[in-house]
Amino acid sequence: MSPDDFRFACFNMIVKNEMRPGYLIENGFAQKLNVIFDIDHTLVHSVQPHQVSGFKKGVSKFVVVKFGGVTDLQVHIRDGVKELLEVISEFCNIYVYSHGMKSYIMEVLKVIDPEEKYIQ
Repeated sequence: MSPDDFRFACFNMIVKNEMRPGYLIENGFAQKLNVIFDIDHTLVHSVQPHQVSGFKKGVSKFVVVKFGGVTDLQVHIRDGVKELLEVISEFCNIYVYSHGMKSYIMEVLKVIDPEEKYIQ
């Protein structure tokens, strides 16, 4: 079986729920993928407290993040982020990127992945 045929066969088994992607990695048939997420506007939406009024009450859940004495932000974790990280962590190395200050990034990561289980 050619490498392309093997990959296609594995893909079909995953799609049909006959095999998990993690099985391929655990048994040396594949390597983990690398995924890089931009923190802001992808995983979270951060606003200053006075901007929260623009969000629908009862729909958005915010966490206040204090960092470096600069300002407090209210961080909305986008729906499905934690579930996404849990699922793809089985077959992906997860990294984050941001133009924000390191203190902001570290505080947001404490909210998204408090146990440092998924994000490297």
